[in-house]
Amino acid sequence: MKPCLLILVVIFSFIVESTLAQENICECCAYSSLQFREDYETIFFPALIKKKNITEVVVYTQASIAENPSLNRYKEMTFKFNQRGQIIARTHYNRNGKPHSIYEFERNGTGKVFRETFNYLDSTEQVINHFSSPEITDYYYDLKNRLIKMKERNTKGIVMPDIMSDFTKYTYDKSSRITKRTIQYYYDNHVPESSSSVTTYTYKDKKLSGESQTIADNKVILTTKTQYTKQWKPLRETGYNAKGDKISFQTLYEYNLQGKMTRYETKAFEISSECPDNGTYTDVYTYSDEGLLLSITHTYEDKKCELIFEYRTQSPSGQVSSGL
Repeated sequence: MKPCLLILVVIFSFIVESTLAQENICECCAYSSLQFREDYETIFFPALIKKKNITEVVVYTQASIAENPSLNRYKEMTFKFNQRGQIIARTHYNRNGKPHSIYEFERNGTGKVFRETFNYLDSTEQVINHFSSPEITDYYYDLKNRLIKMKERNTKGIVMPDIMSDFTKYTYDKSSRITKRTIQYYYDNHVPESSSSVTTYTYKDKKLSGESQTIADNKVILTTKTQYTKQWKPLRETGYNAKGDKISFQTLYEYNLQGKMTRYETKAFEISSECPDNGTYTDVYTYSDEGLLLSITHTYEDKKCELIFEYRTQSPSGQVSSGL
């Protein structure tokens, strides 16, 4: 699928009406926490997944919807893992628990994703190919195994020159922190044929802080200041408008002693977030004693929904069981 538009990548992709119903709040829950992540290994730890012989995680959304009790618990998505404990597929379902679409990930010898393929599914989880072609994205890495480019193929599955492609490129400093991200969208039979934005990142090592600036059409559209932990995980991100004189959004992070995120809070001031305009919401993460993610509780005002994670394992004999 095409990447999210730039500003919404920063704070999430869905703009929704300010009168969201409970059902939509729960859609926000799944999208913000799971769908548009680029790095799932920060919530599904490969070493632990491998150790526990986990082959699949089924994610359910659980809520309290008085108008339609049948929606109180439904299957949201599933993740499948290889023997290394790395994700190889992510399947999405609709509100009735029917399969909707699938992302499949091919990995290289070092375990890095080198190709992502998106397809729509029918009710039996078979790929639908009679009305749409697979959407394929290729991943490229440098000699240090750092992601340097993600590029979409055209509708026929052909790798095109960068000038005729949607892509995201990254450069890094000597500490492997991102110093520049370039995003381009290509529009076939359109004038202009493409649009792009560039975000540059700078860091202050002694202050454990950093700043990024996003430029599009030769204009600054967003400035973000970030405070980090000693491990360079974000603690607080504050985004400012184009003039830099007003806060657009702020995001706060909390972690446990093992470095796993336990709380995420974001508030949008001038820019719409995936929840209602100017909305504040939180995601609270809970884990098992072994470190498996058990739930993400998503709260907006007096509304709440929860993502429940059910792990399926496979014994040496090949038998599959649910729950850990």
